[in-house]
Amino acid sequence: MLRKKGHSPSEAFNETVETGKELLEFFKEQILIEPVGISPINSSEGYLFFYYFNSRDVNIYKYMLSPLKGFKETGDEVKIFFVVKMRITLGNTMEQIKKSLLQNNKELPNPAAFSVGSRVKMPYRETFIPLAKKLLVNKIAA
Repeated sequence: MLRKKGHSPSEAFNETVETGKELLEFFKEQILIEPVGISPINSSEGYLFFYYFNSRDVNIYKYMLSPLKGFKETGDEVKIFFVVKMRITLGNTMEQIKKSLLQNNKELPNPAAFSVGSRVKMPYRETFIPLAKKLLVNKIAA
């Protein structure tokens, strides 16, 4: 790693950490989480619909909040499992997809569902999913 002239390793490290924090805040501001359809009283499990604003593809995950960890806003208390990839169209809205999931999955009779959209592309597994999990915990805890 190249250092700026006159910067000590600790100053360079601190600058890198600050840059990382700024990027994290920027990406957080790009994510919008909204309920899909009617929200149940219990939001401890349900579905997450991940998508980018400029795409019609939606990755659907089942999520479960760990009852043991509580709301620490780390995102670690949210476990997700990939369900299916679908395409949004005029006749296949997120509400229609939720309805289809309800009909095909009787183990969750009244699940919560949230759309998780991003205005910008970001690393999916490394950034989008972890940030969305943290934001989900904040939304449910509010």
